[in-house]
Amino acid sequence: MLPSFDIKFGRFTFSLSSGDNKAIKYLKEHYSICQSYSSPDLSITIEVIPPSIISVGNHYQYTFINNQFNFGPGLITGTWDAKKKTCFLSVAESLFTPGNIWLFDRFLCRIFYTLSSGERAEGEEDLIIHGTGIIKDGKGYIFFGPPESGKSTVAQLSHRFQVLHDDMILLVLNKDGVFMEGVPFNPKVVARTNGRGELSKIFSLHKSEQVRIEKGSPEEFIRKVLPEMFLPQPLLSEDRKGAFQYMLNFATKLGERIPYYRLFFKKDESFWRLIE
Repeated sequence: MLPSFDIKFGRFTFSLSSGDNKAIKYLKEHYSICQSYSSPDLSITIEVIPPSIISVGNHYQYTFINNQFNFGPGLITGTWDAKKKTCFLSVAESLFTPGNIWLFDRFLCRIFYTLSSGERAEGEEDLIIHGTGIIKDGKGYIFFGPPESGKSTVAQLSHRFQVLHDDMILLVLNKDGVFMEGVPFNPKVVARTNGRGELSKIFSLHKSEQVRIEKGSPEEFIRKVLPEMFLPQPLLSEDRKGAFQYMLNFATKLGERIPYYRLFFKKDESFWRLIE
């Protein structure tokens, strides 16, 4: 029996196992906040292979033939059994480091979408967005924007509240509302909490010396949020057109149901007074 542990990703539980004790120890620390003790929906067995050189651009290349895939190329290779829900991976040792573990995280996102796309309840949709998720006084807020827009800064300034994540948030849209939770991965800067809440408002971030909030239109929201959404691509699919259409539909529904604002802020907590 290989050493293993389970993590929660949305409504699914992933079981990760490997004969490489160093890799298992690193992954346990990386996913520590989201360890789960429920029955796994998916089993992932990891073989660690010698380090690979990670050059600019190659970490986004992805190919598959039948049930075999190659991510990197050569960084993550393996097979997927949809019926048994088992995944066997060969993963370059280079990925189990602070600078590169995000590549493995992104791969887990594809696995999440693989499970989710086949098991959504009627009227339910889910999608991952690059953003900071905060729960304050029972209300959920998302702050999004391109790199350097201030997502991690907002998370640091909100450390007294419940920070779900400072970089990636899972959104679930159903008949009862729009709900948010952090993904299993370690955030970039601040400690995260394991929680879930109903989304109340969503903000695009803009650095400024004058703190203010401006109401945005649904059309502006869609234009700004699409580049910050993680393309919902399953493991054995390159239907980017279909994935983009799903993402566009999700953004449209989100903009119709959740108020969107532009937040102009500086490096202090004063923006919270305006939000409240």
